[in-house]
Amino acid sequence: MSVSIPTVQRGSRFHSPAKGAALLVHVTVGPESPTRLQALSNGVLHVHLRGNAQNDIDVLLVDALSRFLGLSPSQIEVVAGTPSRRGQVIVFYDITPTELEKRLARKLGSGPRPIIW
Repeated sequence: MSVSIPTVQRGSRFHSPAKGAALLVHVTVGPESPTRLQALSNGVLHVHLRGNAQNDIDVLLVDALSRFLGLSPSQIEVVAGTPSRRGQVIVFYDITPTELEKRLARKLGSGPRPIIW
């Protein structure tokens, strides 16, 4: 299965892996589903959010990622895409790709890992 990466919007602060990291995220939202992270075999991070379609999904996503990864919400930005099957590009500031990978590994356990760039 191939993954297409949405084009990053102009104006993003993301310029260098030394200053941050990025990954592709698919989001599903449901009123009964607990919020959780899951790595898919194609290298995409799937985030299940508790909420409904009327909620601002980007705000829920940033909040969930900040709690799971121990980051400030100001360090996380949705820079491209939609929560559909195509996915969203999420940028993490002031964290190296290596550190982000370590934090995700602690939360995800064994199994597939999301691709971080």
